[in-house]
Amino acid sequence: MRNPTIDDVRAAVDWALTHDLAALLAYRQVAHLDKGARWQADAALVARWHDATDDQGSARRRVAEHPRAHC
Repeated sequence: MRNPTIDDVRAAVDWALTHDLAALLAYRQVAHLDKGARWQADAALVARWHDATDDQGSARRRVAEHPRAHC
């Protein structure tokens, strides 16, 4: 499983906010309580987002709407 980009994670979180709150809550619990497993939680949420979205192109274009807070 490759590490997802920050933009992929942001897009997956945005998607989960409106489409899969259970996945978002599970992700947040792991991401905030187990820093060692953070990359796995990121990858799992991004994979779930990719599996759930039929139009990958439009979902990825929305990623550009979120400027990075830090580099």
